[in-house]
Amino acid sequence: MTAWSVQPTRNLAWTPLLFGAVQYGVAFLDAALVTLAIAATVLFFRRVDRRAAALLPPYRCRVVFAAALNWSVRVRNG
Repeated sequence: MTAWSVQPTRNLAWTPLLFGAVQYGVAFLDAALVTLAIAATVLFFRRVDRRAAALLPPYRCRVVFAAALNWSVRVRNG
């Protein structure tokens, strides 16, 4: 449950880090942590219910896409 509970808290922190505080590097690190937490959650959920685990990869794709956009903003804005 720890890996699952990390996801919403870290995900909620990403938007203020990127857009509010303009901390592109920290926001990217936060997105990477969310991605790792999702991967860990998939592994844990797979043991209990494969259907629950199957629902998380689209969310992980969204986070990876957001991280890629985050990285692009960081590279372009220094």
